[in-house]
Amino acid sequence: MGRVFSPFHSVLLAFMLGVLVLIVYFPVLNAGFYGDDWIFFELAGRLSWSEYLTKYFDPNAQTAWYRPVQGLMFRLEYWLWGGNPVPYHWRNIFLHLGNCLWLWAIVRYVTGNRRL
Repeated sequence: MGRVFSPFHSVLLAFMLGVLVLIVYFPVLNAGFYGDDWIFFELAGRLSWSEYLTKYFDPNAQTAWYRPVQGLMFRLEYWLWGGNPVPYHWRNIFLHLGNCLWLWAIVRYVTGNRRL
């Protein structure tokens, strides 16, 4: 017969998973913008809101990919934080953390195994 885990154990496992994600991604906070970040940063700073929304939401204006949510998030973050890369990295860390916890919850639900 399998062990029964209390809600406390589930919260503790989720907390431990969250700490692991934060430890793994923490070094990125010392990094600046890298690679194609500069393309997004330049567009967010140069284009007006109407040009920017057209660039990301009009499929006919696309030159490489169609990622309107990513584009909108980058523009809002540029408006909030300007050229400081640390808040952008924190947002990515929290997105990874949320995805990790969501995947853990899905696996736990599908398999019925909280430890898996």
